[in-house]
Amino acid sequence: MEFIQNYFSNHMDMVYFFYGTCFIFMGVSLYIQPRTENNVLTKNLWLLILFCLTHGFHELAEMLLYSYPSSPPLLAIKTTLLLTSCCFLFLFGKNLLSICDNNVMNFVCKNKIILPAAIAIVVIIAFNVETELPTAIDILSRYLLALPGSSMAAISFVSFVNKENEIQKAATTRTLLFAAATFTVYSIISGLIVPKGSFTPSNMLNYSAFHLFVGMPIELVSGMLALTMLASLVLLLREFNISIQKKFIDNAYHLSFINRIKDVSLQPMDFTVELGKILNIICAIRSMPVKPAASIFLIEDDPDVLVLKSQVGLEDGIIKACGFIVKDKCICGYAAETGTVMFKSVIDNKLCKIFIDGKTTKRGQYSVPISSDGNLLGVLNLYVKEGHTPNNLEKRLLSSASKILHSVIGRHNAEKRIQYIEYMRKNEVLLTELNRMADLATVSAGLSHEINNPLSFVKSSVSLIQKKVMVFDHFIRHTKSLIEKGSSLNDYKELLEQFEIDEYMALIKKKIDTSYRGIDRIMEVVNALKTFSRCDVLGVDEVNINACIDNTLAVVINRRKKVNIVKEYSELPPYTCEPTAINQCLYQVLENAKHAVSDNGTIRCSTSHIVEQGDIITIRIEDDGVGMSEDTLKKAFVPFFTTREVGSGKGLGLSIVKGILNRHGANIEIESYEGKGTSVTIRLPIICLVPDEDSF
Repeated sequence: MEFIQNYFSNHMDMVYFFYGTCFIFMGVSLYIQPRTENNVLTKNLWLLILFCLTHGFHELAEMLLYSYPSSPPLLAIKTTLLLTSCCFLFLFGKNLLSICDNNVMNFVCKNKIILPAAIAIVVIIAFNVETELPTAIDILSRYLLALPGSSMAAISFVSFVNKENEIQKAATTRTLLFAAATFTVYSIISGLIVPKGSFTPSNMLNYSAFHLFVGMPIELVSGMLALTMLASLVLLLREFNISIQKKFIDNAYHLSFINRIKDVSLQPMDFTVELGKILNIICAIRSMPVKPAASIFLIEDDPDVLVLKSQVGLEDGIIKACGFIVKDKCICGYAAETGTVMFKSVIDNKLCKIFIDGKTTKRGQYSVPISSDGNLLGVLNLYVKEGHTPNNLEKRLLSSASKILHSVIGRHNAEKRIQYIEYMRKNEVLLTELNRMADLATVSAGLSHEINNPLSFVKSSVSLIQKKVMVFDHFIRHTKSLIEKGSSLNDYKELLEQFEIDEYMALIKKKIDTSYRGIDRIMEVVNALKTFSRCDVLGVDEVNINACIDNTLAVVINRRKKVNIVKEYSELPPYTCEPTAINQCLYQVLENAKHAVSDNGTIRCSTSHIVEQGDIITIRIEDDGVGMSEDTLKKAFVPFFTTREVGSGKGLGLSIVKGILNRHGANIEIESYEGKGTSVTIRLPIICLVPDEDSF
C-alpha cells in the first residue's frame, strides 16, 4: 500500500493527465452520440458536455501547474476553468430538477432569502479564514456549485423513475437508477472532498485524507467515475434512440392502419359489409398474441340502448346475449355512458354475465366510444385474450379507428336522412294531391245539403206549376168553347171566377221566384267549389287573397253549423302563386277553426298588406274555440298527428300546409291557449318564386 501511495505521489502529473483525459473523452463521446429523442435530458446535455470539457482542461492545467508550480497565469487559468465547469454542472442539475418540479426545487424557490444568506455566510468565513485565494475559490466552487449541481442531477434521475414523463417512457428504471447512483457518488467525491483548507469541513474531508485512507489519489477515482458516468449516460441515450425508432415504426404502422380503414370507407359498398371489413382490419392489429374478436354497437331508436350492428369472430352465444345492451350495463355500456376508453384484462361474471353452454366466458376487452364533440354514435369493442397487457399503440389505433368509424356512421346516417328527404320530396306532390282530393270529397259531402235544399224547392215549385198548367189547359179549352158559341162578357167573368185564375197566377209567380233563388244558391255553391278546386287553372296565376278566403269560406261554412264569420279585409295587391295550393292551405286552417268552435262560435278572418317588413301579405284567422295545449301545439305540424276521432281526421292537413307555404317562401305561425281559442298567422311574400315540379 505504501508503495502505491508513493508511486502516485511521485507521478501526479500522470494522474492529472488521466483525470483530465477521462472528462474530455466523456464530453466528446456525449457530443458525438446520436440524439434522436428530444427530451429534457437531451435538451440540456450541452451543459454537461461543456462541464466535461472545461473540467477536463482544468485537470490538464493542474497537470501543467504540477510541473510549473510558480506560474501565475496557469493558476489563474486553472481557477477560471474550475469555476466555469462547476457553473455548467450546476446549471445542468438545476434545469433537470426544475422540469421535474421536485419538492427540493420547491424548497429552493420558497426560501429565496435563507439559502442566499447561508451561502453568503460560508463565503465570508472561507475568505476570512483561508489565506490563499485560489484555494478558497476551489473549495467554494465545489461546495456551492459542483455539490448541489450533481446532487440535483441525481435527484432528477430518481424523480424520472417515479413520475410519468417522456424520459420515464423512453428509458428503463435500471438505467435511470444507474445514472442517479453515478451522479450521487460524483457529488460526494467531487463536492465534499476538496483541497485541504483552514475551515470545516475542508480541514477534515480533503484530498490528503482521502489519499491516506484509500491509498490512491482522488483524481484517479474521479477519472474512473467519469467513465462510469459516461457509460450510464450512453446507455440512456441508446435507450432514447431505441425508443424514438420504435415510435417511428409505430407511427408508420399507425398511418398504414388508418389508410387501410380509410380505403375501405371510401369504397362504395353496403354499410354492414363496410363495418365488417373495418373490423377485420382492427382484428389484425400486430401486437395481439392471438387474433381477437371485435364488434360495433350503434345507438338507433332508443338513445339509452346499444344495438349490435356488426361483429367479427364472436361466438353465437355472445351474439345472442349481447344483441341489445343498456348504456350503464357491461363494460361497453359503461364506456358509452362515461364517454371514455375502457380496458379490462379480465371480464368476469361480476362485470358482464354472458353464459355459453352453462359457462361464463372470460376474456379481456377494449371498449372505445364512437363519438366526436359529445356526439355519441356507438361503441367499438375489441375482445382480447384473458390477461392481455394493453399498450399505447393499441389505444392509439383503436381511438383512430373510432374516429374514422364516427365519420363512416355519420355519413351513413346522413345518407339515410337525405334518402328520406328525397323520398318525401318525391311524394309531397302526391300526398298534397291526395289530401286535396280527400278534402274535396269531404267538402262535397258537406255541400250536398247545401245543394239538396234548393233543389227540393225547385222540384216542389216545378211540380206545383205543372199541376196548375193543367188547370190553365182546362181554362183555355173552356174559353175556346165560349168563343165558338159567341158567349157574352159575363160568361167570361164567370169562367175566370170559376177557375180562380188570378190566385193561380200569383202562386205560379211566387214559385218561379223561389226556384230562381234555389238555382242561384246552387250556382253559388258550384262556383265556390270550382274556384276552390281551381280545376280550370293549372300552374301559377295571380289571385286576390281576399276572394280566395271568401270562396273557401263558402265551401267550408254551411248551414248545418251556425258560425259567425267576421271579415276584416284590407286592400291587397295581386298575389302570384299556385291557386289550388293556396286554397287548400286556407281550407285546412278554416276547417280546423270550424271544428274547434261550437254553435254560434266566431271565426275572424283579417288580411293586411305590410310594406315596411318586406312587402308581405298577412292572413290572420282566429277562432274562439277549444284551443290547444302546449304539447298538442308542439305536434301541430307533425304528419299523421290528429286530435280528432279515429276516421274523422288524417293528421296531414297542417303538415301539408307548411310544405306548400315553404315552397312559396311563406311561413305559418300558430298561437293557441287551451279553452280560449287559436290564432293562425300566414305571411305571404309578394315576390314569390314558385318552384317547378322538378324541385319537389
